[in-house]
Amino acid sequence: MEPCERVRALGGAARFSDIGASRHHLRVLVEEGRLDRPARGCYALPGARPEVVAAIRAGGVVSCVSALRLMGFDVPGRDTGLHCSVPPGRGSRARAHVHRLHHEDVTALAGTRVVGGVHAAARAATCLHYDDAVALLDHVCRPRRGRPRIALARVLALVAAREPARARALAIDVDTASRSFRETEVRLGLRRAGLRAATGLVLPGVGEVDLLVEGVVVAEIDGFAYHSERAEYVRDRRRDRSAIHLGHPTLRFAYEDSTVPRVLGSVQGVLAANPEPLPFAPRVPADVRVQVAAIRASALRAENRRCARGPATQR
Repeated sequence: MEPCERVRALGGAARFSDIGASRHHLRVLVEEGRLDRPARGCYALPGARPEVVAAIRAGGVVSCVSALRLMGFDVPGRDTGLHCSVPPGRGSRARAHVHRLHHEDVTALAGTRVVGGVHAAARAATCLHYDDAVALLDHVCRPRRGRPRIALARVLALVAAREPARARALAIDVDTASRSFRETEVRLGLRRAGLRAATGLVLPGVGEVDLLVEGVVVAEIDGFAYHSERAEYVRDRRRDRSAIHLGHPTLRFAYEDSTVPRVLGSVQGVLAANPEPLPFAPRVPADVRVQVAAIRASALRAENRRCARGPATQR
């Protein structure tokens, strides 16, 4: 195989020992601009992803949150550095090229220098702060059109092999019905306060709501990107009116106002005044009332209060 094709087949960057060409041949390709030589013994195609090049220089593969970003997933938290997995025993010289090294035996996907989604999610679930790990798995394991789902069960099985206690906690706290990192944060905060917070419930005439708390209060968290258009603004007000006709007052929070203390205080205030749902509006049909009663019952299940870890026990 021609050296450039070989480098392309290896994910766009490779070490000299993996290419199978002479140093003279590679030097000619570099002089012609067909290959780059970012470091001694390392070769890359022009325009290769910098994460992949850095992983080659470290003698490893892109993994953890960095691999998930390359797959198009958002990652919670402020860590934007490169995470790379290298074989156990790899020397400290590799650390100069990456933000965080994970010493483990992993295999990249064919034709890449990037680990697969399940391995990346499992490594991130043990690398991130606990709440960020919950939010990440809520996100990457959520079914969505046009993107393969990362199976939560497979991720937790890998986590359990490294940190059994964390895997057990994540199995309780992860809820793939959550649709945003902030929604996950609020859900955990409400449950840690002893409230039952259900996600992903669909109210007739309203649609899917972010959170239904204690079977009474609908809490909606509005990100600007989705709610910045006039049509969404009007639609949300109509949804709120439909919810109140079903007996469920809605608290709608702009992203900037949706911190856990603010949401918790507002929800507790409404529940103090209305511990039970409001009466149905007279126009609500009998069959819809039956549906809503069943939804309320599901929102009050004990699992919607369960929370494996409180803030003081996280790392």
